[in-house]
Amino acid sequence: MSKFTVRQLRSIFFTRNVDFPTTFRFIDGYVVPSSYCKISQTEQYFRSPSHYFHILSRQVESYALIAREIGDWVTYTDDELFSVAVSLSIKDYDIKKISELDKDQKIAVATKLHFNYNATNKQLKRVLRLDEVVLDSLFPMSKRSPGKK
Repeated sequence: MSKFTVRQLRSIFFTRNVDFPTTFRFIDGYVVPSSYCKISQTEQYFRSPSHYFHILSRQVESYALIAREIGDWVTYTDDELFSVAVSLSIKDYDIKKISELDKDQKIAVATKLHFNYNATNKQLKRVLRLDEVVLDSLFPMSKRSPGKK
């Protein structure tokens, strides 16, 4: 904490009082949660570590980033994938409705959902209303769930 100025500490902790333990660790200007929270005890309040991280990171995108960093395989609900698909549609094509995307645009969104959010072919079929044959030709190995061979 000695490497931060008083002004920086006030900004980090959102307070004028900067009398904090010197044992706090920082990464990229943020306090490491293990410095002030016993994560193992906190996880006991949740159904699973995945539920804990879901609540911790309210946005689906940040949840995916956390999962990739810790090497976890995340399964998203159709609603979560739909919200990501809509945000990708708006960002990439400035179209607010999935139904207004043409087939090539839907395939591009499906590719991003498949590789970045671990979406299965069946989920992509439901969320994007794409033909199952098209999806199976694009992602042939994803007919099965990740745990099965």
